[in-house]
Amino acid sequence: MSPATTVIPAPPSAPLSALDLIAHFPLPGLILNRDASPRFVNERCRQRIAGDWLAANGPALLELGANEQARVMQVPDAAGKPRAATVYATPLADQTVVVFDDRAVAAAPAQAAELQRRIFELERLSSTDLLTGLWNRRHFDEVVARELAFSERERSPVSLLLFDLDHFKQVNDRFGHAVGDLVLKTAAERLRAAARTTDQVFRWGGEEFAVLAPATSAPAATAIAERLRASVAAQDFPEAGVVTISAGVAEHLGAEAAQHWFERADAALYRAKEEGRDRVVTAAGGASEAWRGQEQVSALRLVWSDACVSGHALIDGEHRGLFDAANALIAAMTDSSLSTQALLGQLDALVAAVARHFVDEEQVLAAIHYPRLAEHQGLHARLLASARQLLEAVHAGHGSPGEVVEFLAYEVVNRHILKADRQFFPFLQGHPGPDPAGQPSARDPT
Repeated sequence: MSPATTVIPAPPSAPLSALDLIAHFPLPGLILNRDASPRFVNERCRQRIAGDWLAANGPALLELGANEQARVMQVPDAAGKPRAATVYATPLADQTVVVFDDRAVAAAPAQAAELQRRIFELERLSSTDLLTGLWNRRHFDEVVARELAFSERERSPVSLLLFDLDHFKQVNDRFGHAVGDLVLKTAAERLRAAARTTDQVFRWGGEEFAVLAPATSAPAATAIAERLRASVAAQDFPEAGVVTISAGVAEHLGAEAAQHWFERADAALYRAKEEGRDRVVTAAGGASEAWRGQEQVSALRLVWSDACVSGHALIDGEHRGLFDAANALIAAMTDSSLSTQALLGQLDALVAAVARHFVDEEQVLAAIHYPRLAEHQGLHARLLASARQLLEAVHAGHGSPGEVVEFLAYEVVNRHILKADRQFFPFLQGHPGPDPAGQPSARDPT
């Protein structure tokens, strides 16, 4: 079998670990610790890549993984002879998986895409609770520091919602653990369905769930928790009868340690249990209260950086245009001379620009055979549906323009580009795209 037709092995029926994947991978690969030291090096890597080069370049490989990029590098073989290799580095929890495609004949696009798909799938599995499909506690620990840093930097509130199924031990004792698992899965589905697109839902452990609600003060988080509580209470659990859930809510205080923040939310959850269950209790305080009392409050502004650059001319042009349009809309919110009708016109234009950009982006990804296109299209559809729903509420007179701006700027433009879109950036290498000048795009949403 020629090097260019190496078969990537199918995963076993049980979920793969990072070590499993790299140990049996048909290409050189290794796993790095956070300090850049090797945790595991597969046999192909030992045979085909110089060990001293790996030791010296560990920090560079970690940096490559932190930026979620693929790069062509000159990598010396075991005899010291340099060879060109495409290096894929993907961070997974407290480790980074590195794979070297050093084959003499370039891999076919479909094979390279499959290699990346497998690494992305491993990343997803390491961050996902296997029973419910929600993010797991490990993933929470990874994202909470970023959310708190963003909250403090931009003075944008963030809230934590903790949920606990009421009398769940009785469900297991009376009906068995199989029914208990079904109840957990169904409750998780209800929480995920009732949460906003901006919210991140986690299985915290056992019968406990957590929701991280960015750009959300305590009153708004309480309303969200009440909606989620009611969603579970309204669900029919034919195997177990009526199932309810209690919630504790806490807005972050600003300089508060993450552990203390969790303890305040947990104490509120305990009070909800003590007061009769099937209810929401909110901890006092929140950073937004202090910020409102200060004269100088910095407005959210999106900052374009190198992390947003894909290398594809059309996509980068449209992304930059959306950043600029979102910042213009944020500024418009503080302009007292701007009429409501003019503000609504800007909101309509930005939503339309996002819709056009999603179509353009999907066409580009289809042309390069991006393996996660269907998943990405689904994400686009959900974001656009939420944006249009919020906008329709504003036009009907019972919605807040600020909520639409917050959703478009923070979730659709900033978070989507910096998180979801960056997953396809490595696939665009070698596909710079046409010059977008003169082409209809999202550059000018007005």
